[in-house]
Amino acid sequence: MMNKQKTSKAGLWKMAIILPLLALLLLFCGRKGNNAPIVQGKQFNRLDTTISGKRLIVMDTTQYDPSFIKELKEDHVGYETLTVKEDSFIIRNQFKNSRRDTVVMSKYTIPTNLELNKEIVFTTKNKDKSYTLILKRTNYTNIEYQLKNERETIKSGIAKLQSSFHFGDEMDFDENGKEIASKQYLNLDSDLDWASIEVEIHHARIASITYCVDPIAKKFVTLSHLLRE
Repeated sequence: MMNKQKTSKAGLWKMAIILPLLALLLLFCGRKGNNAPIVQGKQFNRLDTTISGKRLIVMDTTQYDPSFIKELKEDHVGYETLTVKEDSFIIRNQFKNSRRDTVVMSKYTIPTNLELNKEIVFTTKNKDKSYTLILKRTNYTNIEYQLKNERETIKSGIAKLQSSFHFGDEMDFDENGKEIASKQYLNLDSDLDWASIEVEIHHARIASITYCVDPIAKKFVTLSHLLRE
């Protein structure tokens, strides 16, 4: 009888020790499990891939148009590592010589001179007609545009920055002969919708638009030097 009591007490002591440990273990596992999707979510939109020996890193793919990311994947010439982070476009190349390797870093900036999610109005007069161009940047690559005359909306759509933007600026001259450097945004959705938007890179004070009016006849209209209000 005494042995049974001792055995029973020993079992109770073991249970008293094991149960709290199990509870702590379950609590720890539960917290880890709850946190896991959040940690993964932070990395979900990150792209880090190697294509033909070239490394491409995009910190958050949701900040750019899918076509921009597609172009980066397809055109992987001219860099060993390309990192895209917010408005920074960083190219890394390593050159080997007889003495030591040389690493060259080049940084380009995606234009952000149009405020994010804010409608910016540009106006001009062409042959006694007034035109208004409304631009709204919705991420680092996309600009929503509306071109209006005094009566109606002539053209509207989304123009997108190309991944080759860093190769150079679009150059033009104002009425005083002063040079204007701009970045180009294209709408390539269809021949009829085709449009090119150019925005002055420093302060976004000047914009231009070229758009298609007849794709069969290949007729285009250009409105240059619209001034920001």
